[in-house]
Amino acid sequence: MNSFPEQTKIPNPAFDELAERSKLLGVELHAAALEQIESYCRLLANYNAHTNLVSKADPKTLINDHLLDSIALLPLIGKAMADKTVNGQLIDIGSGAGFPGIIVAMLMPQLSVKLVDSIGKKTRFLAQAASELQLGDRVSVVTGRAEELGHDRNFRESFSFATARAVGALHLVAELTLPLLSVGGFLLAQKSLKQANGELKESGSAISTLGAVVSQVVTLDAEVLGREHCVVFIEKTKPTPRDYPRSAARMKKEPLV
Repeated sequence: MNSFPEQTKIPNPAFDELAERSKLLGVELHAAALEQIESYCRLLANYNAHTNLVSKADPKTLINDHLLDSIALLPLIGKAMADKTVNGQLIDIGSGAGFPGIIVAMLMPQLSVKLVDSIGKKTRFLAQAASELQLGDRVSVVTGRAEELGHDRNFRESFSFATARAVGALHLVAELTLPLLSVGGFLLAQKSLKQANGELKESGSAISTLGAVVSQVVTLDAEVLGREHCVVFIEKTKPTPRDYPRSAARMKKEPLV
């Protein structure tokens, strides 16, 4: 049975819990924001009933597995924007059902967000959600591959922030996203602590080759998230060589490790 009826809006205590846990992450979700998040989750559940985007779309699963991870990025992006002069443009690679890109867009109106996915059924949902949530001109959706967009002058070195949740190992995420960042921009790579410990060691040369450095690793509140996660901040310090990103086949055959 669908947990989010198409027409009926029933207050769900799970979203009160989301507000409480988000506050512990440093994000105050007021009534309007909670209503918008719940509307988004309802849209996702209804779409997911006929077109699979996530394994489970009930409120508890969405909150625990997707929403809190996305919301945890907000204070980090906000601090980076306060500390540095950036253009307020974020690109989310492999947006899927909209985590974290559409959540960041909803809760940070000062950002313009580009949602990118190579799969049409996902970008159709993202475009529908952006329209129905009235996110206006701040959110645009692109059906395409990051390794191609990285060579497009309309995208290359144009963004202050990049996210790519659950896309792959850090060296792969770096090659897909760093060409899209302007110098001074940040890749915010979401990883488990175990992943970060292993992938940072093998990705150092790749990150350097692509014109960036690891500036910090922020450990998130495991009690709030229910898991040990962190955000690896990678800062673009110089232009990425024109050869990157390479084709998907070359990245797979010759990983930058």
